[in-house]
Amino acid sequence: MDAQQGRERGLGRLISFSDAIVAIAATLLVLPLADAAADIGNRTVSELLSDNRQALIAFALSFVVILRFWMVHHSMYEHVVDYTHGLILVNSVWLFCIVFIPFPTELIGKDAGALADGLYIGTILAATVGGSIGQWILVRTPTLVSEPARGTLTLVPAITTTVAMVLAFVIAIVFPVIGLWALLLLFPAGWVELFYRSQRRRGAQSSNAART
Repeated sequence: MDAQQGRERGLGRLISFSDAIVAIAATLLVLPLADAAADIGNRTVSELLSDNRQALIAFALSFVVILRFWMVHHSMYEHVVDYTHGLILVNSVWLFCIVFIPFPTELIGKDAGALADGLYIGTILAATVGGSIGQWILVRTPTLVSEPARGTLTLVPAITTTVAMVLAFVIAIVFPVIGLWALLLLFPAGWVELFYRSQRRRGAQSSNAART
């Protein structure tokens, strides 16, 4: 096995390991609900669902959050052809945050208060920052991505999402009554990202049309 094949195998293991960790984290979210179902006792299913309404909402929210993180991670790494120790380190920090998400999820599922909300949003913020730094590494080191993707990667979506998460974290801490509702700031951040991508797509189409 030559050095290039070794690097490709190492990259494949990194991505597979990341996918496995994300899958485990998503699975851990449902364990408290499974325990609650086992303790149903003489209650009806509707009573069980009512008693665990907050936990069910927390589960659904965190599952969507983890799924979104995985989709962004998958989209980013599908263009990666090589890696550095810095990229591995940043990815490890990102994975740490993903694995940690079930803990604050359990807290907000029990309505543990403003500190739990801050911990939850702070964990998502840390994962967002980790992902953004990984994107920055890929933008600054174009040799790590495939040739067709070089020059097409941008930090705008990462920066927009990070700013939204910072604002959400500050709002949740300063105004505890708002709590997790501060995460709604991610919607306008997503709109900005979609608008920016549509503009880039139109620009690329216009450029291609001009060439022909």
